[in-house]
Amino acid sequence: MKNLFILILLFVFTVLSVKSQNYEAFNKFMRDYSHGWTLEFRKPSGRTMEMVKQVGEPAPEFYFDKKLNSKALKGKFVVINFWSTWCGSCVNLAMDIDTVLFRNMEPYKDVYFIGVDSHERMSERDAKKWWEDHGFNYPSGYGKGADACAEAFHGNHPAVILIDDKGIIRGRWDGRSPRLAEMIRDAVWVLKIVPEQGIKADVTTVKELVAKDEFIKALYLLEIMPESIKSAALKYQCKLEVSGMSAARYFEFIQEEYQDDPQYHDLMEEIMYLVVAFQTKSDVIIKNGLDAADVLLKSRKNMDYRVHETTGILSFRYGESFKSKGIRFMENSIPTAKMNHVSGDTIKRLEEQLKKYREMR
Repeated sequence: MKNLFILILLFVFTVLSVKSQNYEAFNKFMRDYSHGWTLEFRKPSGRTMEMVKQVGEPAPEFYFDKKLNSKALKGKFVVINFWSTWCGSCVNLAMDIDTVLFRNMEPYKDVYFIGVDSHERMSERDAKKWWEDHGFNYPSGYGKGADACAEAFHGNHPAVILIDDKGIIRGRWDGRSPRLAEMIRDAVWVLKIVPEQGIKADVTTVKELVAKDEFIKALYLLEIMPESIKSAALKYQCKLEVSGMSAARYFEFIQEEYQDDPQYHDLMEEIMYLVVAFQTKSDVIIKNGLDAADVLLKSRKNMDYRVHETTGILSFRYGESFKSKGIRFMENSIPTAKMNHVSGDTIKRLEEQLKKYREMR
């Protein structure tokens, strides 16, 4: 009996640890990739501001009407968006949320989105008309109820609060950024849809998401998967789409971690082609592509005309002082292609490309 009790305790501890670890991973991901994400709110304390933990704590009660209140929405995921007509960033964020979330609402149909028009300067009647005239697809609260809600949540202009089905605050964003609405949507996906649908964190699922351009979702799954050279190119691609600086830091990690791995050259080749296809103007990212190409040029892949061609294009993009070097690599791609016995159409394409880049120099 004693052993059984110990086993039950161990099982409970393991389940709690996994849940805690999942939230920890979620918070870390949002901190790393989501602008404006915070676990705390600022509270005046004498002459200074005190940071008070909010994420992970029970949500305070709120009431707008019989349908829009914390008791009626118990057991539901709720996203609260604080706004006012006088706040330009608030209006833009409210529109972003409406566009991004309601473009494909099917997966989120039982998630409640509520605007909270707090500290409004218009009359309540005019504010309601403003919201209706703009055709938002989600309701808003106004007046004293909205002001009380903002006070209870310490809602800024703008700010977004995410509450889970247990009534716990799981996310807070202060301010507005271009991809914030997408991040809010994907936060709901992580916390609600992934466990409900049993979505697996594996390479197959990641590839399916990447094929749909769902890079934030794919990156989240990659971040909670064990690090592996087999998924490193996918991870670099997703980071490239979400955060260029994160991609650059990850490239440095790849160089140190996998340089002695037999698959390293294949990985560098994938990264080189990802960078050239990305059409970025970032010198740091283009340099990633050039460094990857340099590894290939020192290997057997030096005999592949595409490596010379891509190195030429990346060199040309890198800067004025590299354009002559880029032209030379493009010139080298033609005899290399002939040695590979490629088609006449390919040779013609390379020659026309070389002519175009010479004219651009």
